[in-house]
Amino acid sequence: QLYVEAIHCDPDFDKAYCGLANTLSNSSTIYLRDGRLMDKRRLCEEALRRNPNTAEAYYALANSKPARLPDGRMLNKKQLLIEALRCNRDYSAAYAALAETVQGSETVALVDGRTLDKKQLLLEALRCGSENGMAYFALAQEVAAGETVQLQDGRVLGKKQLLIEAVRRKRSHSKAYCELAKLLDVGETVWLDEKCKLGKRQLLLEAIRLDENCGEAYRSLGCALSGGETVQMPDGRKMNKKRLFMEAVHCQPNDSNTYILLADTLAANEKAKIRRKRRSLDRAQLYQEAIRLDANNGEAYNRLAMTLREGEKTTFSDGRTFNQTQLFIEAIRRNRDHPYAYYNLAQVLVPPDTANLADGRVLNQKQLRAEVIRCDPDDSNAYIGLGVQLAAGE
Repeated sequence: QLYVEAIHCDPDFDKAYCGLANTLSNSSTIYLRDGRLMDKRRLCEEALRRNPNTAEAYYALANSKPARLPDGRMLNKKQLLIEALRCNRDYSAAYAALAETVQGSETVALVDGRTLDKKQLLLEALRCGSENGMAYFALAQEVAAGETVQLQDGRVLGKKQLLIEAVRRKRSHSKAYCELAKLLDVGETVWLDEKCKLGKRQLLLEAIRLDENCGEAYRSLGCALSGGETVQMPDGRKMNKKRLFMEAVHCQPNDSNTYILLADTLAANEKAKIRRKRRSLDRAQLYQEAIRLDANNGEAYNRLAMTLREGEKTTFSDGRTFNQTQLFIEAIRRNRDHPYAYYNLAQVLVPPDTANLADGRVLNQKQLRAEVIRCDPDDSNAYIGLGVQLAAGE
């Protein structure tokens, strides 16, 4: 209402149109005092009619579909953000938003002649706005474990420190808490300020308190618990590993690996209720669901094979039927360096039988155990099994 009054008092006040636009969602509308019905886009266009160098108007337009400007140009999100930076070289939020549009090693040419990649855009965002929590978070996603980056104020920060800065600047950013928790070892804590020190579980619980649909936080918290352990949630409920993974599946129904984690918590004849599917699934069905979501998930084939007994078969929803040996071979086809699939296949193979792998290799039991060692040189069982075979003269 204050912005509406400002426009009524000065119909050429471009900043008032932008301010009002930023209070609206992309689908909401508002009436001005003169009776005009305005949405976010029309308000930004009005601002640009009055001042074509209004950076805030270009930025607000970039949050919607490609926009036609009063001068007739049709600009997409990236072009609108470049225009915003043309008008204001020190616009932190525009640098951060522009970085979101950049993929891989792609670069962006700005109007002032600079060519910046994603990381450089985020560094510029922090140069202009050192309190921009989202920029710290986005920059952390671009930094590998063990890598550091030097900010323009001279600070040298690694991935963990960038995420701590992200949380400090934006205490409501659930994903930042979750990503920070993943980097902590058991028992390790971080100081968010001089009074607040949190460990791995506390960070994950805070992420869930901020966003009850943060599937990644439920999943990470489930991985942090031991078998019979429970944890009290922000809403007072107590959950064990199984319940946490069930919540993770509910929040992220298309995450293949979470179905594997949930299946691994179940006993042989136990089932887990999947709320979105409105039915309960046993271990084998959960592994099949993981495969349906990601046909290249070798671990899901390996785990599914381990639910079968000798001579048993499993049938997929598309009609394909596999026995245990075929599933281990499928696991290797999806992941050529999967040590457990080679190990398990060696266990079910009876010499002098051989396994015909999908890549054309024909391996006997001894060769399969050698593959286990190639994939995992620390697997003692493979050495023992191979040694026994050699001692027997095989």
